[in-house]
Amino acid sequence: FLFFASSSQIQKGLDLLLEIFPKYPQLHLYICSEFEKEEDFCKCYHRELYETPNIHPIGWVPVNSSEYKELVTQCAYVIHPSCSEGQPGSVVQCMYSGLIPLVTREAGIDTEDFGITFTDDSPEEIERVILDVSQRPETWHKEHSIKTRQVSEQKYSEDAFMNRWRSILGEILRSAESKHK
Repeated sequence: FLFFASSSQIQKGLDLLLEIFPKYPQLHLYICSEFEKEEDFCKCYHRELYETPNIHPIGWVPVNSSEYKELVTQCAYVIHPSCSEGQPGSVVQCMYSGLIPLVTREAGIDTEDFGITFTDDSPEEIERVILDVSQRPETWHKEHSIKTRQVSEQKYSEDAFMNRWRSILGEILRSAESKHK
């Protein structure tokens, strides 16, 4: 499981993950974020961050680095239990790398049939999904990773973004023209 974010650890849900993963030493959580800049957070979660063998506090990792490439080959999921977001680029980037998204509705990513959206942002629901997906067969993971990559290219690419904005602008212009007739 890869937590890949920037700042605001509690808003992004890292605190929830740090409450869950210590209970399951067979499951590994890799943390790539700017958590170290949040001293109070690190002090509060010191044991979980630095003394729990299955939690790997890596810090900020550039997406074009060899470390990022190594992480996305070790992980199957990008997990982002955010309480407030706007389609985080960090999650989309991981989706491009084939990581299956496990996100809250607040992340603003429609996971359709390739990822999982938590039914709510409760620790119980997040834990339930983590345990469920960790027990799914390799064939499920491969299929969903491929779907994730395909959807990323179709819906989250720069071309898809530009096409959607062109469509929106066209709708606005058509609407404005019809009002002036």
